[in-house]
Amino acid sequence: MEGAALGLASYRSQLASAILTDIELRRVTSEQLLMKARRLANAAGDSDVEEWLGYELGGYPAELPPQMAPFVDRVGRWYPNEKGKFYREGFLRILDVIPAVDEAWRHNMSVKELMKRRSKLPGNRPKPDPTNWEDTLQRSVLQLIHLQEITVRVRVEIHRYASTTFHRFRFSELANAIFDRHKETVDALLRARAPEVLDKIPAIYDRLANGEMEAISHALSSCRRMIDEFADVVFPPSDKTVLGEDGIQHRLTKQETCNRLQQFSKEHGKSERRVERLNKTLRLVYGRVSAGVHSDVTPQEAQALFLLTYLTLGELAELGGSKG
Repeated sequence: MEGAALGLASYRSQLASAILTDIELRRVTSEQLLMKARRLANAAGDSDVEEWLGYELGGYPAELPPQMAPFVDRVGRWYPNEKGKFYREGFLRILDVIPAVDEAWRHNMSVKELMKRRSKLPGNRPKPDPTNWEDTLQRSVLQLIHLQEITVRVRVEIHRYASTTFHRFRFSELANAIFDRHKETVDALLRARAPEVLDKIPAIYDRLANGEMEAISHALSSCRRMIDEFADVVFPPSDKTVLGEDGIQHRLTKQETCNRLQQFSKEHGKSERRVERLNKTLRLVYGRVSAGVHSDVTPQEAQALFLLTYLTLGELAELGGSKG
């Protein structure tokens, strides 16, 4: 399941990267770009973006869905000085219309010049009121500029979305890779001592993901057991005591799990700040999972504690491998 999730994140980031290159190098048609971006939105679970791209492909309905208003605003589809009215033509249709509007404007300009020349001939008088003609020309050029601006802004919006999605899933890939590395390290250390704990982990996490409250107790007790067993492996209990930074002697018995792991990190860590951060995180996590069933722990927090246990223990294991 984790491998499938990592593969999907990789697919999403690669697709987003390809779209960015498509836009920047203009290596695909506009229709291909819209379809590819819509495929990305579908894979990423961004339903509003997928719906918007569908309208850009096939045109907008007469009544604009409320969730589409921000997209219409960002790509500049509103009519100037006409509240609530917007260009309903899809992106591809606008691309087809622009040459026709441009040609009509050029034709009108040539007719205007011809009329101007004819008005100077003997016996011809200029039109008494050219205002309507000038307004027509002005509206044509403004419409042309507006349509061209829409095409540019649609591409900009797709580029912005692809860029955001790329970084979002690249971070997800990185986070998954870090977690998997730590999980492998911790699992290897615990496999011989607490196989029953590791065997239950996939089922527990799946139940947490489904929001089952009963799973919280199992998840918290598993986290506690993982930390205890991990401490027994890397720093077995003893009757010794050590002097802490608070000037107090700390016991290293089996019950003093955090003391033992703190001493382990102190002996193996090369960075005092990293050791301090790890010890602080460990004590917070251990305290949160040690009281059994917490009525105030949500499934979301239990998931976070579960993941944080692996990340913290994995980083402690790296200290023992002289990576700290």
